[in-house]
Parts: sequence; C-alpha cells; structure tokens
Amino acid sequence: MARLSSGILVVAGCTVVLGGEVACSSHDCRETFTCPCECTPVPPLGFTDPVLLYVGSELSVPECPPDSPATVYEGHADLDLPHECPACRCTEPTCDLPSVLRASDSRLCQGPSFTTFGAPAGWDGSCVSATAVPDERLASLLIAPVTTTPCAPVQPEPAPLRSAGGGFVSSWKTFARACKGDPLDLDDEEVFGNSDEPVCAAGEKCWPASSPPPPGFRQCIMYLGHEEPVCPDDYPLQHVFYRDFEDTRACTPCACTPTGESSCSAFVSAYTDEDCSGEFATHSVGTEAGLCVDVMAGVALKSMSATWTTNRPGACEANGGELFGEITPAHPSTFCCQPLPEPPR
Repeated sequence: MARLSSGILVVAGCTVVLGGEVACSSHDCRETFTCPCECTPVPPLGFTDPVLLYVGSELSVPECPPDSPATVYEGHADLDLPHECPACRCTEPTCDLPSVLRASDSRLCQGPSFTTFGAPAGWDGSCVSATAVPDERLASLLIAPVTTTPCAPVQPEPAPLRSAGGGFVSSWKTFARACKGDPLDLDDEEVFGNSDEPVCAAGEKCWPASSPPPPGFRQCIMYLGHEEPVCPDDYPLQHVFYRDFEDTRACTPCACTPTGESSCSAFVSAYTDEDCSGEFATHSVGTEAGLCVDVMAGVALKSMSATWTTNRPGACEANGGELFGEITPAHPSTFCCQPLPEPPR
C-alpha cells in the first residue's frame, strides 16, 4: 500500500521523493527500486557512523568497495600463536684421563725447571709419544689427576617460524577491515530533485546504498567510548578486534641435576721408548689430587699410556623448560553489527 504526503510517496518502506530518486530503508524496498542511498538511524552516542566491516582471512582480504573507499580500521581476532618449550636435555658426564705428565729436574717435583709431556685432547689412553724429556731434565714426574666433566644443559634450538607457501603465517586467525564512505548531501538536486520534503526521517542519515553489503562485509558501527559497550537494537551483534598483543611467555632455563655419584680412577704408565714398551713407572691416580713420582737417574721419558680402573661418571636428570607468562590481546575495538543478509534461495 502507498500513501502520498506533500511530494513524498511511501511504498513498502521506501521513501520516494517525487521528481527525484528513492531513499531505501528496507530489504523489500531495495528489491523494488534502485536506491541512491539508504536511510540509516544515527548511531547512539559513543558510536561512529556506519562502516562496512570485512571479517575473514587476511590472505584474501578485499579492497574497500567504491561507495566506502576509506580504510578507517584494521585489526585482528582469534589470536593463535603457540609457544612451546623445547624438551630439556643434558650432555653425558664423563671421566677424563690425565693427559699431562710434568717432568721436574729435581726430586719431589720441586723444580726449578719443568718440562711438560702431554697427550692430545680427548685422549683415550692409547700409546702416545711426544717430544722426549731427556734424562738430565727428569728427576721426578708429576702425574695429573683424573678429571670429570659434569653433565650440562644442551642449548635448545630456536623453533622455526611457521610458514604457509613460503610466507609468514599471521599470529591471528581472523582479520578485520572497516571501510567508510560519506553520507550523501540531501540538498543535491541532481540526486533528490528539488522537493522541500525530507528524504529521511528525523534521526536518520542518508548513506550511499550498499545493502546487501559486498561479500565478506557487514554493516557495523564502532564504539569509541570507554565504558562497557551495549549494542543498539539496529546493530545487535558484537565483535571485538585488537590492534596488537602482549606476550610475556618464556621458558624456565634448562638445568641438570646429578642423580648418581661418579667414580673415576686410572693407571698411568711412562716409558723410555716411543712405542710404550720400556715401562719405568705405572701408578694409579683418582680425581682427588695428582701424584709425584721420583725417577731413577739416566731415564728419559718418550711415551705414555693409561687404562681405566674405574670409569663410572654418574648420571644426571634434565629439568626446567617450563612455560610461564601469558599472551593477551591488546588495544581492543568493539563493533556492533547488523546480521549478515541471508543468501538468496
């Protein structure tokens, strides 16, 4: 049914300015007429004018539509940034052979002159020869003690960045972009004719007709106040998006706790020839201290070897690597939206 009032024709919720165009305020109206604008209630205090809000994947976000070309907001929702602490591990403890003999030119290892006779790093005790220590420089021999290397935390490797198709994956599952246009000038005679009658009712603005919104968009208003927002009836659906996030998560340091006592001791032998066949000294040493041995006159040191008598370095247990802290979205913005239009049947 239609009614006529001073140059205004109201048909099925449409305001038709006689001699001009149609301002539409209902879905039925938009199906019947081509509308240059839509009469939309002025939002409550604390809210922006209506915007078109895209909500979806950041990888396929569309550009703002032509009637709302300005991007006025971009944010995110559904934070998805896992933080896993790597499992802590420890190196194995070891017993280490004394790899150095120290020759003294006087008895009781008093010096004043000393000559070092050493094996390479990581020595396994097999026969080793080095620069010989002549007999005039060898009156006594200091055998270094067995040493132990405790277990130590293994530095975890940093977690790789997640990627999809070679690109970085966002920390959020959902992206939001708000697009805004300007309300139409109701004094524009080219659009609305020269009628003195109002195109929209009091408390409404005439916005470029864009309903139904383009795919992926919905019509919303953004809350700018500081109190808890309450969405008005015209925009009943609330959505919250965030500009950033604060991440205080970290992992406790890895540590290693000994779980068994170590016991390490070895026989160390010195020889007068280079193939460990002319033994002149064999002594047992542990981890407590070295051993000084006097050597008979006329003996030169040309090789050395060692064998384990006890090689039990103990054990340890890894601990640490516990997650603490939290991740929280920051700088929220609330949008109140109209329901998405139902797809055509």
